[in-house]
Amino acid sequence: MKFFLLVLISIVTILSASKKEYDTVISFKQVVFKYNVLSQESKTELDQIADEIKKYQNVSKKIKVEIAIAENDVDEDNADNVKDILILKGIPKKRIKIAYRAIKGDLFGNDNYNKIVNIKLFAFEGKDSDSDGIYDNNDKCPDTKIGTEVGSDGCGLKSLNILVDDTGEQVILHFDSNNKLSIESKKVLEDILVQKLNKN
Repeated sequence: MKFFLLVLISIVTILSASKKEYDTVISFKQVVFKYNVLSQESKTELDQIADEIKKYQNVSKKIKVEIAIAENDVDEDNADNVKDILILKGIPKKRIKIAYRAIKGDLFGNDNYNKIVNIKLFAFEGKDSDSDGIYDNNDKCPDTKIGTEVGSDGCGLKSLNILVDDTGEQVILHFDSNNKLSIESKKVLEDILVQKLNKN
């Protein structure tokens, strides 16, 4: 009996798999500063970037804008300038983050003449292509047939029959492709556990 309860507790406390937070990532054209002044071409580009971000802002459940500067660039003024411009153009301040990255195409190193700033948009649009109730960014089986019972990973569930006790009562448990117990099966096990504890 104790062994059975330990097995139940172990199954109920299976850890959830990690999920991707965003389903869309867009890398925009690099913004260039010359002598710490935004180039005319980049001013135009930044206008277009802001407009594109606002489109996603209107249809997405969540967005994040990352402004990246080179790891060896100790001066954050250029990144702050880009951030201020995006805020003025209607991008929420709380959605903009500044990060240090190894920037590809940064041919100028520590040269103060040219500095490059990268801008990335991360958006969660909440797409569900196969209509199984699992968003595409978390769906490992994006083409599940309609009507298929799926787990938290969007894949069809596997079943397992278990004997509850000596009475011969059986319950069917469902697991996803990562052997993670379905929410419904967790509830079944929790109910059984409560009943067993109440009897003792």
